[in-house]
Amino acid sequence: MTLGEAIEEVRNQFFSGQWRPIITEGLLMTLYDLMGKIENKPTVKIWGLEGQDPVPAIFCILEKEEEMVVKQAQIAIDQNMHRYVKIKMFGDFEQDKKNIGALRKFLGPDSFILGDPNRGYKYIKDLKALSKIMIALHEAGMDGVEDPSSLNKEELIYLQANVGKLSIVPDHIMRPAAKSIKYFDDRMGNYFNLHPNCMGTFTEINDIPKVIRASDKGIMIGDSSLIGAACTFWQQIAIGNQASWVEAMEKPQEQDAFLRCVLQKATHLNEEGKVVADFKPGFGLKVDEQKLISLADAHLNI
Repeated sequence: MTLGEAIEEVRNQFFSGQWRPIITEGLLMTLYDLMGKIENKPTVKIWGLEGQDPVPAIFCILEKEEEMVVKQAQIAIDQNMHRYVKIKMFGDFEQDKKNIGALRKFLGPDSFILGDPNRGYKYIKDLKALSKIMIALHEAGMDGVEDPSSLNKEELIYLQANVGKLSIVPDHIMRPAAKSIKYFDDRMGNYFNLHPNCMGTFTEINDIPKVIRASDKGIMIGDSSLIGAACTFWQQIAIGNQASWVEAMEKPQEQDAFLRCVLQKATHLNEEGKVVADFKPGFGLKVDEQKLISLADAHLNI
């Protein structure tokens, strides 16, 4: 196949339901990187994305105990990623309120704190009751909340209209990109999460930010416990699409093997905690493959 035919084949496999988003995105990422290297241009520029300004990185805390939340927040400060922090929530109001309060006290008033219950409050069926809980968590220090419950479009619209200055961040309803373009409504939230491994095809992934920005709402590029090539790739997607923040960041405190194999990378974190791109052909990543293979438990040749 030609490169264009290969890209179209991957898209067809996805739209016919044969391939899951994670496989589709991985293969398309590789093919689009190759396209940029063949044309000697950054892939995001071939796509016509105009964003160039640095995008804030967001640090993710997954701990349940208050002491460990604060410990992770210190790592965020050490890595210069404390201006935007996401905290996992557990659908337990008292526990979530305690953790958010501790995080706000530790970080101070200037950090943006995003809570992520991952639909953990779905057991609360009454939207008025859910709104009151979200307002109380906002008062404890939470600026935004990602998918507080399993909500449809109308329910998200109601919730955003009834939680004051708290920002709702729809996530699950935005998957995949080809479907979410059709039912997008800017009243569902103030920011919208484009979640790696869930969005599918990049033509549509790059189309929906145009609709979001036209509505004067913000874009979040999420994470999927990513490591390696996917991180710099999604960071460039974030910059090109003028996202409000990007979560797809390397986590050297958890795993640094891939980072030790990088020879060239087009993105880096600056002193302000923002991801900066020095765009290069394709996605601008070069690695020591033999070193990477030696560090990996297993590898696959495609």
